[in-house]
Amino acid sequence: MLYSNYLQLGAGFAPWEAGLILLAQPIPQVLLSPLAGYLADKRDPRTLVVVGMGLITSGIGVSIMLYKWLSFLIASLVLLGTGFAFFASPNTTQIMRKIPKEAFASASSFLGLMRFLGQSLSISILTATMLAFKTSIPMEESLTAYLIVAVVGAAIAATSVQGKKA
Repeated sequence: MLYSNYLQLGAGFAPWEAGLILLAQPIPQVLLSPLAGYLADKRDPRTLVVVGMGLITSGIGVSIMLYKWLSFLIASLVLLGTGFAFFASPNTTQIMRKIPKEAFASASSFLGLMRFLGQSLSISILTATMLAFKTSIPMEESLTAYLIVAVVGAAIAATSVQGKKA
């Protein structure tokens, strides 16, 4: 939502153009998620989770400094998509390995519910925040807040690698 609003309202792209630009995130995620899942089955998924969070954090960092140039914004979206691919599948693997086999269906549905709830709440909170200010929040401040959350997440993921094996 943040990038879409910026591309349309800040950079003057038509909605369809903004949509095409934003495809730079899900395309690498779709292409690389099967590889990340395969690697998570063969290796310790925690390392891949940390790599994913690092790529997400890097993508946000690039977008903070260089979002005004389309090529760098696209590069940051590719980093985000790659990071999400290397975070999501290994994270799910790591969680599901700790669940007894007879509880897989319940755990899987609960995991899906929590992800959907998190996505829904984040959009709701962002929308409420933007409406509360009755103006747009400057892009740099929005991306900085996004980066802080990503750095904290990456630090937590990195710390988890030092814990006991999944």
